[in-house]
Amino acid sequence: MDKESIFIRRGIAFLIDILLFVIVIFLGVIFILPYVALDEFRATCAVVLPLFKDSFLKRSIGKRIVGLKITNKRGEVPKYGQIILRNITLPFILMIEIIVMLVRHDIRRIGDLFAGTYVLAK
Repeated sequence: MDKESIFIRRGIAFLIDILLFVIVIFLGVIFILPYVALDEFRATCAVVLPLFKDSFLKRSIGKRIVGLKITNKRGEVPKYGQIILRNITLPFILMIEIIVMLVRHDIRRIGDLFAGTYVLAK
């Protein structure tokens, strides 16, 4: 599959994941926020959810829908530590991540470089 196609599919998967993230936050505001401090809720939304977005069966729901998978350098399913490591940069430098993906020939973002992972067509 060509670079453009993978990039577009990653973008669509990301948008699906963001939509699901907004739904989870909305449900959290209704059902959880009344019982926890606002700062705890914000921390969960800003850090914990993005870190674990690909932990659901080793890829996000958006990646599942558009037919993408995450692999390590050997083409194997990455370990959970690699999954978390690749997402650690998302809440902080999202725009830089997108620029890096656009200029790299292998469409890898900073999180992928840290974790030694790739996103490929399934």
